[in-house]
Amino acid sequence: MAYVLSMPLLCLLPILLYYARIWLTRRSLAQRYGCESPPKRPSRDPVLNLDCKMQSTRAARELKTLPNGIALHRRLGPTYCETSVFGKTLKTWNEENIRTVFGTKAKDWGIQPFRYEGMRPFCGEGLLSMDGPVWERSRALLKPSFNKNNIADLTAFEDLVRNFMKRIPTDGSTIDLDHLISLLFVDSATQFIIGQPLGMMAGDEPPDAPVKGKAFLKAFRLSLRGCGIRMYLGPFRVFLPRSATADHWKVVHQFIDFFVENALGDTKDDTSGERHSLMDGLISQTNDKIEIRNQVIQGMMAAQDTSASLLSNTVFLLSRNPGIWARLRAEVVFAGPAPLTLEDTKKSKLLRNILHESLRLYPVFPLLARDALVDTILPTGGGPNGEKPIFAPAGTRIVGDFWTLHRDESVYGLHPEKFIPDRWNYIQPSPWQFLAFGGGMRACLGQQKAMKSRDDPKYRRERLFEIGKRLAANDPPLDIVGLQECWTQEDYQAIRQETRQVLPHGKFYYSGIFGGGLAILSRWPIEESSMFRYPLNGRPTAFFRGDWFVGKGVACARIRMGPKHQDIVEVFCTHLHAPYEREPNDSYICHRTAQAWEIAKLMRGAAERGHLVLGLGDFNMVPLSFAHRLITSYGNVVDSWRALHPESSLGAAIDEAEKKRNMPLPTAAFNLEENGTTCDSVLNTWRWPKEKVRQLEKGKDVQILDTEPDPRAKRLDYIFVGNPQLEGLPTTASLPFWSVEAASVTMTERHPTLRCSLSDHFAVQTILTTSPQTQPPTKSETLSPSPPQPSPSPSTSRDDDLYPSILPLITTYTSREHRQRRLRLSHFLLSLFISICTFIAVWWSPHNSVAFVLNVVSTLGLAAGVVDGLIGGLFVGSEVRALREFEWEVGRRGEMEREGKGE
Repeated sequence: MAYVLSMPLLCLLPILLYYARIWLTRRSLAQRYGCESPPKRPSRDPVLNLDCKMQSTRAARELKTLPNGIALHRRLGPTYCETSVFGKTLKTWNEENIRTVFGTKAKDWGIQPFRYEGMRPFCGEGLLSMDGPVWERSRALLKPSFNKNNIADLTAFEDLVRNFMKRIPTDGSTIDLDHLISLLFVDSATQFIIGQPLGMMAGDEPPDAPVKGKAFLKAFRLSLRGCGIRMYLGPFRVFLPRSATADHWKVVHQFIDFFVENALGDTKDDTSGERHSLMDGLISQTNDKIEIRNQVIQGMMAAQDTSASLLSNTVFLLSRNPGIWARLRAEVVFAGPAPLTLEDTKKSKLLRNILHESLRLYPVFPLLARDALVDTILPTGGGPNGEKPIFAPAGTRIVGDFWTLHRDESVYGLHPEKFIPDRWNYIQPSPWQFLAFGGGMRACLGQQKAMKSRDDPKYRRERLFEIGKRLAANDPPLDIVGLQECWTQEDYQAIRQETRQVLPHGKFYYSGIFGGGLAILSRWPIEESSMFRYPLNGRPTAFFRGDWFVGKGVACARIRMGPKHQDIVEVFCTHLHAPYEREPNDSYICHRTAQAWEIAKLMRGAAERGHLVLGLGDFNMVPLSFAHRLITSYGNVVDSWRALHPESSLGAAIDEAEKKRNMPLPTAAFNLEENGTTCDSVLNTWRWPKEKVRQLEKGKDVQILDTEPDPRAKRLDYIFVGNPQLEGLPTTASLPFWSVEAASVTMTERHPTLRCSLSDHFAVQTILTTSPQTQPPTKSETLSPSPPQPSPSPSTSRDDDLYPSILPLITTYTSREHRQRRLRLSHFLLSLFISICTFIAVWWSPHNSVAFVLNVVSTLGLAAGVVDGLIGGLFVGSEVRALREFEWEVGRRGEMEREGKGE
């Protein structure tokens, strides 16, 4: 008997051991990341959780699911869970968790576990039912049909709108607009997907179709309902009667198959670029009838009621806000009777604000669910304060509550439940705070079709928000950040919004006509700041380069790290003039040298005041170039990267200076780790050839291995560090001595969903450590780093020929400017003379046409001459005076060096 009983136990033992091993592994993983459980929704039934399910069912029947969700989140927190014997369901509107599930760890979460079996008999495998490679293929098949040309063509939609307007009574009687709008977009969706409308608006249903349009629409909607019921029932779906599902599926399949057969038999050449349907696009890629039918059905499911919901909700809101309706109507009337184009809709800020506000209040997807495909971690929501990570084992379901997310007062301001389109003039929600169409790699393909607008073709806003996220999440936490090419307040605020908690202090610097693009963020208070504009800063005639117009300079900030006098760091953030030609033929080399001189002078002065010095930014120079040596020598600072990597490259592998070193061709990984390259890397998508960029734009995740050769990458971005100087201070003074502990290239990862690099330059990061300095350092101690902790000190060479080499540059460039001045003033005088002559010639002109031509020539010639005269007389004059100042400073510095050697 004992033998008989032991047999089942022995059979169960491997299963028990298997589940015990899984439990221990998950427990260890949760402990390693410090995970804790989120708040739990109270339930009287801890096993089946039936009371909570009944409450949810009652709320759904009373159309109170979304408001009840807000109430539950207010009571339990941004993230809470419901548990039963069937598993755990997390509900969240926390931005970090939503970003993780739908963005950074989207591949850990999917829809296939709860959608596929419920949808498979109706529409098979496709975009809305699968994960992984099958989903990627389906998206690749559908995406070409959502190109700009297809979406921007409003001609067909305009015809549908005319029929829509005809069905609105003019006698003031009541009408159900929601039903009409639904029919309008049913026709629009079928026009876009199968190539012709169902004829719901005009009554002209497709001829020869095996099923009437109304019968198809009814069957399609009942099929959707049947799929929803099958997904809700789960394994109990087998008890669902056939009449609730299969009979309707048969009608839909028959209707779609008719159009698939017709399209496959059509040999029309579509290479002309004319507008075509989604079905045409699919047929150009595959001849599998079942796959085409499945993709078409899933495309129709995705299009069902999305655009109609947006328009219905917008009309509903406008009808209750007549003042906003009057403003929008006035804009459209002012635009004139011509038909609106996609570009016209982009120009209307009010229209964009109205659509955004409508989508905020009534998002197309108010709730969106995902199942954990593997054991994974959510970044926040656990513990009594909701600040600990949450462990989500495979099978955990999470529901993103976008309805509640869009009513966050900290993002959208006061009265988030009210329709206030003007709030979008001053708010800037991140891509993970405004999710009208979902987010991440599974975001709605047709959102542009619904919105008919696009903010930025280069995704600037999304990239800036992601940069802010990366800065805020940096490990170790950052203390000071310098930004370049942050051109507008909107750019700055996008980053500031994400970093405010970690870097609470910041300053955006104003300069020039369009702005210098500089900003500084800090963990400590900024006591003083100023914007020093470079005296020599490009030429206004090179308007296509823009250096002069942005007003490049140095963003200066005095930051207090502590209460003592020496607890001050002076930060100098800059972006030097770009080298548009190779040295020594660079016509701007004098400008860049002068700019290097100015920032070196500022850093030297800060060190002499007894403060730590940080000079950071895009210096547009390679290591040990003339400008580089000038900064390290005259500024008395060290290049933090070369302090740790003295043998790092002197430029790109294809540059002459680097070729002379006879080094092997570096890989991308070597360049990042050893050479500190930040620009022109093969890993940066903004430097990719056009063919790879096109693949990326088509949605393909193009990968470049870091083992690839990287011959063009170079280091243009620097962090210079200067120690406080004890000279001139009391002998009892004690100043900190700073050493470079680590330096690295960061921000190399691509955007998690867009798959493009965050910027055309990578970032550079430096960690400094401090120790007391009670005695003035000797010259050798000041100038040479000592292992193992390299100190930020200049090169051992004082570059004896440095200052004398600058003077010929100044002389040559001054001669050029004098010549330019004479030529431009001569041009002005010549144009004035020609203008007077043409005015005189008008008196003897035999024909009016000749007189007109003479007047045009005179006006244009004189205008060009006046502009040239102003540049020659004013700009060149100021530049010559700046060159004289620069010449005197360099000459005087050289004299002091010689006098010092003489002593």
